Amino acid sequence: MFKLSQIALETIIFLHVECRYIQKARKCELFGDFSLISP
Repeated sequence: MFKLSQIALETIIFLHVECRYIQKARKCELFGDFSLISP
């Protein structure tokens, strides 16, 4: 379970970072909520 959670978290972080890097409005809207858990 821990591995699955870690993979999921890494995926979320990757998508969030990709969203910020590319700065596409639609993608950022989809993953915008993840900024709340971002350190």
